[in-house]
Amino acid sequence: MNFSTFNQPWIQTLTANKSQVLASGGVAKARAFLDRYQGDAWQLLPLQLVMPESDYQVLSEAAKALLSAQTRLLRHMMATEGRSGIMHRFQISEEMAALMNWDELVKAEHLVSRFDILPHADGYVFCEMNVDPSVGGAELFECGQMALEALGLDAMNSQVSPCLSRARLVQHWVQQRQLTRVVVFGLQMYDGDDFPSFDLEQEQFSALLPGVQVDVVDEYTFPDELLQPGAGKHVLIYRIGVYEDMTPFCRQQFARMLASGATIINAMESEIRMDKSWFSLFHQPRWHTLLSPAEQSAIRRFVPYTFALTESKLHAVVDERAHYVFKLNQSYGGAGVLMGDEHSAEDLLTRLQAVPLAQWTVQQRVQVSSLTMPADEAFESVPHQLVLGLFMMDTQPGGLWVRASRHSQIVNVSQGSARVGWAVPMTVEERDRQLATLAGLPSEAAAEPCQ
Repeated sequence: MNFSTFNQPWIQTLTANKSQVLASGGVAKARAFLDRYQGDAWQLLPLQLVMPESDYQVLSEAAKALLSAQTRLLRHMMATEGRSGIMHRFQISEEMAALMNWDELVKAEHLVSRFDILPHADGYVFCEMNVDPSVGGAELFECGQMALEALGLDAMNSQVSPCLSRARLVQHWVQQRQLTRVVVFGLQMYDGDDFPSFDLEQEQFSALLPGVQVDVVDEYTFPDELLQPGAGKHVLIYRIGVYEDMTPFCRQQFARMLASGATIINAMESEIRMDKSWFSLFHQPRWHTLLSPAEQSAIRRFVPYTFALTESKLHAVVDERAHYVFKLNQSYGGAGVLMGDEHSAEDLLTRLQAVPLAQWTVQQRVQVSSLTMPADEAFESVPHQLVLGLFMMDTQPGGLWVRASRHSQIVNVSQGSARVGWAVPMTVEERDRQLATLAGLPSEAAAEPCQ
């Protein structure tokens, strides 16, 4: 059963009981929570979704295998090409390289990630791997939990919040290294209504680390006494912010954080792991003998064919552009993504040639499944394009963020006006028990569960 089919009776039941869904107050509570911690840039879906438990487990194992494959290849590259070779391969400047923890790049001790996944008629494909502590969307677990609990449902079906899992990882790192202070480091440019407050991280880290001081700072408020050489040896810095958003002053401050000896989750080595060219590397036969059978299987099954753009391929892929998605290797938030069928040949060629071709990766287009569901509290059902975000806290799965857009093929909050929610893994039997609970809501009938 694919993702769309599995959700149909669920959506039908919630839509049939829309008055009770709204009267429960769950949507309003979730909105208030999101407003408090995430700002007003995100728009919530009026309902949560579900996913077959077996699919969730398979995707989680595949994500774990891809992280392992990436680390395995990075270790090989470091052994055979060295830092200079890796810098050349991923087009890393000397300035960025100076802000990287090269040991962490190959040790992979502090990994927080989110895999973006496209559901289609025959299953799923991964479209991006975002390995960076700044990845967003984990807060939607709490929003979904509030919405479902208000309806008297078994909420998240025993799933653990990825925000809590992240806090437990920080707790582990602090206790393992006997650290005495935690600093959540965001960028000053994120201080506004359109950006998260980072108060949730501070509250959760503090709750699990009594007696440890937890501060939220930016490049201008970072305590100067902690930036002296050696002064950070008992400090953990949790970074939220990407290199592209850092001003020259911010980069200077970050260099001082590294020199202080602090444990940083993570330094700019994340930029290498986030590079869009990884899926192209995974499909190059030269690397396959280095990978385990599980890693090779995950690539074959879940990574769409992807390759580097070269001059020899340029005109052919432009001619066949409807079959491809074009991605800038170093880009974030849906920027730098071109859907081939949305551009004329001339326009696409102009855009691709605006930067060196080596900065582009080309991915085979997958015919994704749309899901017809309500977009807002009016509960008018319309087709949506979906992207699921599977969180991985270290190597443990952390649940599924949902982004849904009825306007754009680029399903992103900033680029595609996507609305957001959560998907709860459950078996058919668990789903049908939840539907039976919904059927007990007064005055409106639930849909018939289906197999």
